[in-house]
Amino acid sequence: MTEPLFTLEERLLVAYLLKHGPRTAADVVEHFGGAAFVGPDRAPLDLTDADCVTALLETLWFENVVEPWPDNRWKLPERLWQLMELASDVGHGGVLAVLHDAKSAAEVRHHG
Repeated sequence: MTEPLFTLEERLLVAYLLKHGPRTAADVVEHFGGAAFVGPDRAPLDLTDADCVTALLETLWFENVVEPWPDNRWKLPERLWQLMELASDVGHGGVLAVLHDAKSAAEVRHHG
């Protein structure tokens, strides 16, 4: 079985940024209110720890899914916002397809 392209934690972070706009790692920690999430066959990633959240955001930045914003905040890139609006018309699957394409393009750029 292949590993999912996006972990639960990554999907939660992206959904949060999509809904609330630019936020800091501390905002994320506060929003998730002490909940830790464990993916299948993966170590837990604690969304209550700002350092863990920052590391995950930096990974998503490397993969072109989020970008840094002033005052230590993070947001979705404008092109992803536009694609998300279109994708939301076709439901959750369309949104995940947009994220998949962004991440795949980043992998080709960084590894190809």
